Amino acid sequence: MSDQKRANKDDLKRREFLTRAAAAGGALAAAAAGGCASVVGTAPGASRSSQAVDSAAPRYRQPLADAPELQQVGGVKHVKYRGKDFFVVRKSQTEVIALENVCSHKKCKTKYSADDAEFRCPCHSSGFDLNGKALRGPAVNSGPLNQFPAELSGNVIQVTLSS
Repeated sequence: MSDQKRANKDDLKRREFLTRAAAAGGALAAAAAGGCASVVGTAPGASRSSQAVDSAAPRYRQPLADAPELQQVGGVKHVKYRGKDFFVVRKSQTEVIALENVCSHKKCKTKYSADDAEFRCPCHSSGFDLNGKALRGPAVNSGPLNQFPAELSGNVIQVTLSS
């Protein structure tokens, strides 16, 4: 066999190997991504049956039966879950919002004051209403508290923990 034919044959083997390796790598990446897409969390104390496999972002799920503070309109629950620190606020019979517990001014942790129905930043005295809007302090110039997508479906609250 000539050197040219041998080189072409070896090149074809390398090309076939690389093609198959790339396809296998792609399949592994797709499987890994599919595994991440099914990451769904359940709040401590929440029943495992409240989990659902959906979306790429992890989700916090909270049955209302396990969250007495959210059973009434105006209720607020402080949650720390999967590295996120946020408040869930019951806006109405059918609506909830989730506000990140990080002041928009200097990123300090806020505290909820039930007496005043507002979130307060202890670092520079900023205050936020139950929608996350800055009411006073330097955060008025920095904007509202960040929100995570949240919904109330049936008797389960679901918060998508986006970054």
